[in-house]
Amino acid sequence: MDLVKRIREARKNLKLSQVGLSHLANVSLPTIQNIEAGKGNPSLSVLNSLLSALALELDLKPRGADWDAFAHCGAPLTGNLSSPFDATADILLKHIRDACVELSVDSEGAIRGRKIEALQAVLLALRIYFPSFFAKHLEESPLVQRFVSAPVSSKVIKLKRLATERLSEYL
Repeated sequence: MDLVKRIREARKNLKLSQVGLSHLANVSLPTIQNIEAGKGNPSLSVLNSLLSALALELDLKPRGADWDAFAHCGAPLTGNLSSPFDATADILLKHIRDACVELSVDSEGAIRGRKIEALQAVLLALRIYFPSFFAKHLEESPLVQRFVSAPVSSKVIKLKRLATERLSEYL
């Protein structure tokens, strides 16, 4: 649900008029009207005032990685793919970044372990078989370095072979 709808819904659930919310949040009525009409661009302080008055909080969290698309780009998460995915370097880099962010903040678990192994396999394949690509796009990234510098298991080395085959289709 988008933020505008959530604010309007919370205001109505609390049986507040826009005028009432204006007084409670110490935000001008036109500002509230514009926000609810989808025309406003409130500052963070205005947004915090509104959310506080509505007993809501803003929770910013990283977008999750699209692991299926990342598998198509070369992450060895699934078996053989029936058709190659038309991936570009930009798409691959986006998936690597999203995966690094998600795995940097994600909780523990077996699925997480498999995802880390897949990410490490892709990064290892890129570093060994596509060194200029790795150097140009990933070598200086602190987010990537966390996974590159981590110990590599024998499973990751086996998965690297799958990742290399998939990556070689378009890099």
